[in-house]
Amino acid sequence: MTRKIQAIANPVMTPAEFLDEFKLLRGEVYEATLSWHAYLMINEQMSADGELLDTMNSHPSFWQVTIRALRHNTLLVLGRVFDDDKRSHSIHNIVRGCAENPAIFSKDALRARRAAEGVPAEEEYIERAFVPDAAHFTALQTEVEACMKVWTGAYVVIRNKVVAHRDKLDKKTRADLYAKTKVKEITELLERLYVIEESLWELATNAKPLKFNANANPRVSEIVKATQGVLKSLPRPSLSPELKAALARSTAKNAAADS
Repeated sequence: MTRKIQAIANPVMTPAEFLDEFKLLRGEVYEATLSWHAYLMINEQMSADGELLDTMNSHPSFWQVTIRALRHNTLLVLGRVFDDDKRSHSIHNIVRGCAENPAIFSKDALRARRAAEGVPAEEEYIERAFVPDAAHFTALQTEVEACMKVWTGAYVVIRNKVVAHRDKLDKKTRADLYAKTKVKEITELLERLYVIEESLWELATNAKPLKFNANANPRVSEIVKATQGVLKSLPRPSLSPELKAALARSTAKNAAADS
């Protein structure tokens, strides 16, 4: 069930303030996407490239911290995106701002935006522009709530009890928390946030209707390519079989302690 948007003491959000909030959201979604896909690519390459694994095992502590930081940062940033405290910058703040200030997307506002950007505002274009109504903002809220359901289902508790804080949890409790998580679920959540972000951008800048159809995020391939480039640039040290075995044992021991 979709939650009713709560009114705030001063609900006025100007078009400029909306764009400021939007840019913050876009930056957060990008950072979470970067952290997550870099994390996945490093793990994938470690499994596929024995020489790369040897290189990482020559500095195991650094790579363990780096990989853990990427995973944890994904959850920290998503925690900010879904923070429902009205004092915080978040996706909920944008939803409230849109619903309570539909004039942000009026034809007059579009005309003013294009004039400020130095883009000729042809009156025929302005008259044909899409103007959202309450039903469209309800659809936006419904899509955000669907994402929020995923976040609260398995991940917010890890963010709160393991990543942002260090609750006194036994190994079984920690293992049970992580057992509820799925790589595909986080990947799809980030894709949905990207679609919401892009749809809001198209609405604000080009007066296009809100659409939440699945759409590949072009940033992912850029992130993957950049991560691969960094990993390929690492030197490949020549290690003796004995040292390789010792480093592998150390890595396995540290990984078990982190789980």
